[in-house]
Amino acid sequence: MITTPTANGVFKQCVAPDQDAAEADELCLMAELSIIRGGHWYYYDGYRYERLSDAVAYAQLVQGRTRRSNSPAAS
Repeated sequence: MITTPTANGVFKQCVAPDQDAAEADELCLMAELSIIRGGHWYYYDGYRYERLSDAVAYAQLVQGRTRRSNSPAAS
């Protein structure tokens, strides 16, 4: 069982009995970043990616910008 921290510090469990650790980690990361897989493509924010790493990099960039612009220090 793999536990993943969420934004509020609570850990969630994200693994099915028939998954290996690497696949479970990928699925948890995709769920955290709202990345969807369809066939051999990964989708995030209206964009399509061939590699999960590219989708993750863009999602982290966008979500980092969103967090910074919503923080009290940004006001």
